[in-house]
Amino acid sequence: MNLVASSICFALCLSFAASAQGLEDDINFYASESCGGRVCGTPGGALAAEYTAWRFGRIGLRPFGSSYMHRFDTNGRSATNVIGMVPAFGAASASRYVIMAAHFDNLAPVDERFYPGADSNASGVAAMLGVAKQIVDASAGGKILPYNIIFVALDARQPDMAGAAELWRMLVAEDLTDPLSGRGVKAANIVLFVNLDTIGSTLAPITAGRTDYLLMLGGSAQQKALLKEKNLRDEAPLELGFDYYGNPGLTEMFYRRVSEQKIFLDHGVPAVMFTSGITDYTNRPEDTPDRLDFDVLLRRTLLISRWLESVR
Repeated sequence: MNLVASSICFALCLSFAASAQGLEDDINFYASESCGGRVCGTPGGALAAEYTAWRFGRIGLRPFGSSYMHRFDTNGRSATNVIGMVPAFGAASASRYVIMAAHFDNLAPVDERFYPGADSNASGVAAMLGVAKQIVDASAGGKILPYNIIFVALDARQPDMAGAAELWRMLVAEDLTDPLSGRGVKAANIVLFVNLDTIGSTLAPITAGRTDYLLMLGGSAQQKALLKEKNLRDEAPLELGFDYYGNPGLTEMFYRRVSEQKIFLDHGVPAVMFTSGITDYTNRPEDTPDRLDFDVLLRRTLLISRWLESVR
């Protein structure tokens, strides 16, 4: 049995509702040796893209065209962005879009040691899948979404965020055909870009000793107030931070320079980044699933889902 077939068999055992176990199962897959670090242009990277596309289908996202997978070339490598949508089903919202993205590629092996990238950024992709499931269920239950929501698993973050740049190119060229309207999605109709990047750890708390936290970088005052409102409705609210640990320089770096929202910010699109901060294990072979807290990751995923359903 080839890697794709064996992966599909493994995936059939997964729970597809947003749950701590479901998040753990997805991250275990992305961080497995079968994916080999999910390096762009490698069989492991292709396997991660195929798995993500299969998960999109199981969740019920609408593809743009005949496939969720949109291939492109970068630096002599074949890369794939995986793209699906939840439609707003409302005339007033039909031409407006929010993008939620998370990159799935990671670092190449060094001295035959592969980099699992459990937190960076299997956690972001798993959380995005969890959010997508919650949004699909809410929409099916009658929730009126204020925008169409496009979910994108981005390839080729290393070394130059080529996956995000390719997504922007497709929007400018109107290469993404809306599965409901049949019209090309325009870059001018993207009202918000939301990025999930390194979101599964509890090892870099805002307040020492408190592990249930979430950082939101960027966003309007209204969007921050909405996150606070949704958070306070929980019996056990998360601790929220709206900068990178009170450091303006690091906040600027992580928000505007080193993650995929940079591509959209550079073109004038408002953007938000959710993260749990880098740790001593980030971008190291020790970035393994056992370092993560899946119960806290689930709470973050559910909060972001509730926020995304209503964000303006």
